[in-house]
Amino acid sequence: MMQPPDHPTTSASGLPEQVILVGASVRSAAESAVLAGFDVMGVDLFGDLDTRSCCRTFCPVDHWCEMTADRAAQWIQRFRHVSRSPLAAADGQTRPTGLVVVGDLQRMSDVLARMPDCVQVVNDPFPYHTSPLPAELDRAKVASPLGRDLLGKSVDLCSRDQGGSVRAPESHLDTADFDSVRSGGRWLVKEYRSAGGLGVRWLTDDDLAGDDLAGTNHRGRQQNRSMYFQRWIPGRCYGATYLSNGSQVSLLGVCQTVFTRNGDRPFVYAGSYGPVAVSPTQQASLLNLGERVVANTGMRGLLNIDFVLDRDGVMWVLEINPRWSASSELIERQLAGDRGESEERGESEERGESEDRGSLFRVMHTALRGASTDNQPLATGSYQRAAPYYKRIVYSRAKGRFDRLRLDREVAGVPLKWELKDIPSAETEIQPGEPIATIIIDIHGSSRFVWQNAKRLFAAVQKAVV
Repeated sequence: MMQPPDHPTTSASGLPEQVILVGASVRSAAESAVLAGFDVMGVDLFGDLDTRSCCRTFCPVDHWCEMTADRAAQWIQRFRHVSRSPLAAADGQTRPTGLVVVGDLQRMSDVLARMPDCVQVVNDPFPYHTSPLPAELDRAKVASPLGRDLLGKSVDLCSRDQGGSVRAPESHLDTADFDSVRSGGRWLVKEYRSAGGLGVRWLTDDDLAGDDLAGTNHRGRQQNRSMYFQRWIPGRCYGATYLSNGSQVSLLGVCQTVFTRNGDRPFVYAGSYGPVAVSPTQQASLLNLGERVVANTGMRGLLNIDFVLDRDGVMWVLEINPRWSASSELIERQLAGDRGESEERGESEERGESEDRGSLFRVMHTALRGASTDNQPLATGSYQRAAPYYKRIVYSRAKGRFDRLRLDREVAGVPLKWELKDIPSAETEIQPGEPIATIIIDIHGSSRFVWQNAKRLFAAVQKAVV
């Protein structure tokens, strides 16, 4: 299993070798950071076994947000001194500890507010929406200060360049203009500060008729400014991953997004499939969009643009996450030497042990400093691969605890090359509808009956909650 490095990465540049990772789940970014030689402190919602195993220090989000400022400062100082990274820069000044946001959180503002002065946030912590933002809303709590203005401008300019093949869905802050909503099509209610599709649901007739929508009065005027309304675009949803140093932009790959329904939430994130092949025309459109966005915003590091591709080939841009995303680990695996051919894993090999591959976190770290990534591995995308990975989050159907030994018995003989990630401890109480663990299947290295065996694998994970 991954372990904190004996000899952390050293650098004479502005960003430190220590890093604090914050997000709903920091596991994949932490694994990549450790692979690059960083000392990691993780702050996330789950604290899974494999997350904790590669972090020098770990703190659950809820525990962190309950701390006083003094207590949080003591926690950071302990990490800074336990870590074997140097605390002094070349000029003798105290070196800051970098904080990289690698996933969205409803409580992100609370987490960042408790960070002491010795912590430097090195990337943008909030997503950019293509929807409008209400003027009275504190933008720092719902989106980047640059907000919709520059993102909307980027999409509009790209749409002109591509003859209308890149657009943004129609969105409204409130339903006072309900003639547009009633004119046809289906509509979504979206929360600004939500993650993984948990803040998205259908707008219903009951919402239009009365007071059923929280924060909306009988005339349809929205009072709750934490949400907006967006026309649903039928099609397949994808995430395009870019690398930017603020001027240069590379398209690293595109992954298809997989959803599942959870109660009245129809678009809960369940995984990613890819990288998938894209046509030269789509590649050109995506590169143009990325260049426009970076030119208007100056974004650095990894960027993920979520979009829907409709049956006419139009790309509908939903939002941009200026950070490590859920599909980044698939991009990393694909681009690490283009992976090449590998032998089937023997039965005695321990699942979950990381492969010897390049670190995408290292490349992102270089780009965040504004440095060129021309000589960095993993900095160039491959757009025509036909042997992607399948990452699937398995959600529980029952209440219980995860029994790893039972899973091992259930999956014995399954002819797939796969890894178990985000592994809960034996003491974790799992509720129905909550994530159990993540499965990553190497489609390239598995049998031709991959989908039948994948279903068997997912069912085995669910049966292991007892």
